[in-house]
Amino acid sequence: MKRGRIVSIAILVFAAAAFVTNLIANCSDRWWINSRDGGERTFRRAGLWQVCFNMYRHRFDYYGKIYNGCWWLFSPEIRMLRSWISNYWLRWVSVEIKTHIVL
Repeated sequence: MKRGRIVSIAILVFAAAAFVTNLIANCSDRWWINSRDGGERTFRRAGLWQVCFNMYRHRFDYYGKIYNGCWWLFSPEIRMLRSWISNYWLRWVSVEIKTHIVL
């Protein structure tokens, strides 16, 4: 009986530590994709919640808006760029992180 209690406490501590580290990772502003040195200079970086541009103009933006600075990924101003910015794997990672936080 004593061994089962120790295992239960160890599992509980491990689950609590996993939850805390996942919560910290989800709330941090770590960048997932950075611009390459020889690549395009208008795109700077993208994270789980933000994307940063440097005088970027999207080719399908009919209004010719120039994006400069960091933007929240769900901002209405970059609504047209959202499908281009967050590809399928980034959306999957976002869903997985949110699911793991809830569970």
